[in-house]
Amino acid sequence: MLEPTPMLLAAFSLGLALLPLLFFLRRWGWLLIGWNECILQPIHNLLMGDSKEQRILRHVLQHAVAGDPQSVLETIDAYCSQKEWAMNVGDKKGQFLDAVVQEQQPSVLLELGAYCGYSTVRMARLLPPGARLLTIEINPDYAAITQRMLDFAGLQDRVTVVLGASQDIIPQLKKKYDVDTLDVVFLDHWKDRYLPDTLLLEEPVSGATHTHGASIQTPPREGRRVGELQRHLKRPFVPRWFAQTPCSSGQNSPAFCVLRQEARGVPRDPQVGWVPPPSPLGPASLRMRPGTLQRPPQLLPPLGSFMVNSWDI
Repeated sequence: MLEPTPMLLAAFSLGLALLPLLFFLRRWGWLLIGWNECILQPIHNLLMGDSKEQRILRHVLQHAVAGDPQSVLETIDAYCSQKEWAMNVGDKKGQFLDAVVQEQQPSVLLELGAYCGYSTVRMARLLPPGARLLTIEINPDYAAITQRMLDFAGLQDRVTVVLGASQDIIPQLKKKYDVDTLDVVFLDHWKDRYLPDTLLLEEPVSGATHTHGASIQTPPREGRRVGELQRHLKRPFVPRWFAQTPCSSGQNSPAFCVLRQEARGVPRDPQVGWVPPPSPLGPASLRMRPGTLQRPPQLLPPLGSFMVNSWDI
């Protein structure tokens, strides 16, 4: 019988030591995302000499059709499903964005969090003539990539990319960006800013009306940040500002279109994004339902939809 070599013993010992870690990472999906984004991704970027976001942009410039927003979206989806996952909305969830924009036909749309510009391109391509989209991005590299995406897609005249923190930009919407009302708002930035920025959007700021919100239907184990937002919106004074109305499906859907993650029984789908493994704390939902929001008649003017992209675990 052959005796195990020191190298083999060391490899076996390392494997045993890593098993609990791998089990823990599979059990708690957010740690796996953190491991990938905070450790593996920086190493990959260092070896490649650029960032994942720059590689996505370069792939679009090389393979998509200039002036064709749909080609840009399909090229990003293909890259992120075949090469590197990225925190884009993706095609499946993007279809809900499409439905809301097409239904609401907004004149002014606000997006908080542009990243590489996927959702920006997705919504801007469906805007009616004369409409505009403002997207606020705090990361200068992401803002620059978003602008390049828009230029390449031929949508630069419909979108204003605003570099800065949402809490700084929102109070300037009226004075600096000539925004009186917002027809559609899409929250897709830092989750700890969801509630504070909703509070900012609820208040008249510098003469502008930014009032959006309604109830959120959350799963048994709701994300903490979305839970904070839900609890705020259930407070007694909220109904004086908001009234739910049926969406095109005829259902009395919530005005928030919430992307919540499924923790049980949903495989990883590149078009949807990374989905964590089964959780003992129960399932959530990966569906986003379009809804409509308007002010009560005595509180005109009417306002539009409010969408939240939540990846809280």
